[in-house]
Amino acid sequence: MLNGYVKQTSNSDSLDLGWDRNITVIEELGSYTNARVHVGADHKVRTVVGWTDLLGGSATTISAYRAKWHGAAGILLCGGNSGVRILANDGEAGDGNAHLTSGWGMPVMWIDEEDDLVGFDHAEA
Repeated sequence: MLNGYVKQTSNSDSLDLGWDRNITVIEELGSYTNARVHVGADHKVRTVVGWTDLLGGSATTISAYRAKWHGAAGILLCGGNSGVRILANDGEAGDGNAHLTSGWGMPVMWIDEEDDLVGFDHAEA
């Protein structure tokens, strides 16, 4: 069982203590600088980072888990206290939060198809 909390910020909605925690961690994949994931209907590869509200909002490490949620296997990406942020590619507007790095925020990211996870960049030691 995985417990978590993400607070409401301009990056994402909150993920409070009442969220559906019916997640079983199968394997902890590690902490990384970012993940590269096929995202959206256009299936473009985008970079996903953890997000914190410290210092006005900035990227932080992302943690990845192979997990089951409601019986379905997938990959769970968790970030900082403000969730995760999918960084927009060049020329994309993102969610319009001008004070944040262009992209889209969410509390956590669930990846149904493991093939949609392209890879990780390791955090520097």
